[in-house]
Amino acid sequence: RNCFPALFRVINKYKPKYICIENVPGLLNCSYQPGSNRRYFGFILQQLSTSGYDAEWQIISSGHFASPFDRKRLLLVASTDSNVYKIQPSPWIEQIREFLEKEQINQQRRGIKPGYPLSVVRNPDNLARPLGVPNRNPNIRRQREAAGNILAPDIAAIALKRIKYLESCT
Repeated sequence: RNCFPALFRVINKYKPKYICIENVPGLLNCSYQPGSNRRYFGFILQQLSTSGYDAEWQIISSGHFASPFDRKRLLLVASTDSNVYKIQPSPWIEQIREFLEKEQINQQRRGIKPGYPLSVVRNPDNLARPLGVPNRNPNIRRQREAAGNILAPDIAAIALKRIKYLESCT
């Protein structure tokens, strides 16, 4: 389950200019070890810093993108601290706000709303994860858990746009 040690081995071997990590927001508060006051996210930031990276992170909800699953995701973008910026980058939150405003205008123009499409609500037989079915069915539970871990491409695009923006500042 813990792929970060392997990730750090790859980072230290290849030294990419930028790193993008997506995870659950619970990573911010999860302890390093059971019963420890040390936070695992602090360990991640320390490893990135030791490897020569500065990091920034945000929590984004997939509900902002009319996704049927309103899941929050933690996005982390790290860049080598050797990046010398010709212009000082604006805070990431400003870039996200602008992106979301454009997305909301797009959704309104196209009539898109968060949640399941009306056609699926009217005919739930078309849905792989039936609405209103108790979670006692292990297959449906696994389908719902898997769907809850889906990364919305629009969320990944936010991190990639940040990397592209940071690159334009160098």
